[in-house]
Amino acid sequence: MTNTKIQFHVSSRALEENLAQIRRNGFTPGNVFGLSKDSVGISLNTRSFLQHLKTEGESGLLYLVADQTKTEVPVLISEVQRHPVTNDIAHVSFLRVNLNEKITKDIDVKLEGVFEVKEATVLLVKDSIEVEALPADLPEAFFIDISKLTEIGQEVHVADLEYDRSKVTIQMTPEEQEMAIAFVQEVKEEVIEEPVVEEVPAEGAEATDATAQPAEGGEAAKSEEKSE
Repeated sequence: MTNTKIQFHVSSRALEENLAQIRRNGFTPGNVFGLSKDSVGISLNTRSFLQHLKTEGESGLLYLVADQTKTEVPVLISEVQRHPVTNDIAHVSFLRVNLNEKITKDIDVKLEGVFEVKEATVLLVKDSIEVEALPADLPEAFFIDISKLTEIGQEVHVADLEYDRSKVTIQMTPEEQEMAIAFVQEVKEEVIEEPVVEEVPAEGAEATDATAQPAEGGEAAKSEEKSE
């Protein structure tokens, strides 16, 4: 998690303001809620916010600075809504936080590094873990270095994760922390069986067989001729 204080300058917006127009102007509509205060509509620069998501993720502490009042508000990202077709950001909700009160939040689990085991892959069983911490102590993410996984069947457990245990508490029992959250699985090459082709008699073969058989009543007719 970065130690740099991250600020976003935001503008207030009326709830009835046209959201599509806000997006066309290069901004993302959002709202700020929590701490028993009214929800406030805002807009923020889309490009800057996308860059933040790319580098820092959704877990860390942010400070929203209102352009009108220059008031600084500590927040966490509560929800990022995306368009179902384009995947563009449609709306962002921010949760106000008290810097002196611990909160619970789901933290993403991410794979990093280069995996070099042949004919194998790393499966991520759990993609987020709930923790409790002060807002400023929340980890950006839990990272698993897959370059350290060297054999099929190898597992990574919750208890193996690296984080500041003096500041962050994982909301799991000791037994649950022994569960595997990622493991190396063999990738078996799929064998495609060739279809069995039944031999079909060549055209005319059946006719040959048919002509080889005596015509109906043929043997009986010959017997009658001999008896005469």
